[in-house]
Amino acid sequence: DKFDSMETQPIHYAGPHAPPTLLITSRQDIVVRPRNAHRLADALAGHGVHAETSLFANLTHVGTILAVAAPMQWRAPVLEHVLTFIRQHASS
Repeated sequence: DKFDSMETQPIHYAGPHAPPTLLITSRQDIVVRPRNAHRLADALAGHGVHAETSLFANLTHVGTILAVAAPMQWRAPVLEHVLTFIRQHASS
């Protein structure tokens, strides 16, 4: 399957020169399972890269992205997490 190849898996690109990384996922995400976000965060941390994972309870893969849009922000504080992360690492 073309989606299972190494080139499509971000974990294969984790290295010491990656920027600080925020990985946002949800327990309901069946497109990219939360365990994949945790594994990527661990791989980045293993290279000395700051990596955080934010896990939301009741969002789908698309719902996580939609929660950034103004009409959908009531669903989860995804945008707040993103902005906080950017503020913390803007000078990194």
